[in-house]
Amino acid sequence: MDRAIQRNSLEGSGCVEPSIYDGTPGLVDTWGLDLVEGRDFGPDDFVANGKPVVAIITRALAQHLYPGQRALGQNMYDGDRFIRVVGIVQTLVRPELRGDGTNNDSILLPQAPDGAGALYVLRSAPQDRQGVMARASAALREINPSRLIKPERLRTYSEIRSSYFQRDTTMIGLLVASVLGLLFVTALGIAGLANFWVQQRTRAIGIRRAIGATRTDIRRYFQAENFLIVGGGVLLGMLLAVVLNLLLMSRYELPRLPLWYLPVGALALWGLGQLSVLAPAVRASRVPPVVAMRSA
Repeated sequence: MDRAIQRNSLEGSGCVEPSIYDGTPGLVDTWGLDLVEGRDFGPDDFVANGKPVVAIITRALAQHLYPGQRALGQNMYDGDRFIRVVGIVQTLVRPELRGDGTNNDSILLPQAPDGAGALYVLRSAPQDRQGVMARASAALREINPSRLIKPERLRTYSEIRSSYFQRDTTMIGLLVASVLGLLFVTALGIAGLANFWVQQRTRAIGIRRAIGATRTDIRRYFQAENFLIVGGGVLLGMLLAVVLNLLLMSRYELPRLPLWYLPVGALALWGLGQLSVLAPAVRASRVPPVVAMRSA
């Protein structure tokens, strides 16, 4: 969950909205967090029905709350209580990323289970995960036979991560398939147009061969022509992309298009154009000089 947190300081009351995680003893070690300053939670820090008065925060949050100061030992205020910073971890990412530079603004609070349900996180070697989950379920049922453990909630972190990003992965796959389809259609169009040029210029090609042009000269001619045509389209497309991005930024507050996208896209289209025209150019280079005499 997210909650507004203020610093309690004579220099001001800077306010941030970090993500808050709570858990029982062993939380820092189980998550593999790097405690760079201060201490871990002690047995007396955990409360079941009260509100924790100590916290461990990330280095990024410490810098945002107390820029240029030592955050360890400082007091924060969350609206109804003061919370003292007893430790600082290197990093802990939010559950949902943001674009405002606060992705690592997180707080850990010591909290004992106080409800009807509890979420357990177990850390083990990859090859032991299934066995550890089975033994943990058996141990919990032995402690309380009436405990309800939903089988669908017994998941590894890899499964949770895959499920979380499934929609994004599917969307990326659809976009990649769309882009590949457009590139394929573009390549077919270029190849078809180049073949048409070869058919229309068969006599001219034969004349050039008759006056001394080599196969390499003919092939280079068609490739250079394609390079210029595709280059004109690429430059126009880059200009329209920049204009459209500026328009969307002003209307919908979208981020600026990274400039490196433009040269990468231009090189990709130029390369596609050269590959598409290669086969027709090779066929044109094989036109014999006698064709010009036959056409005459």
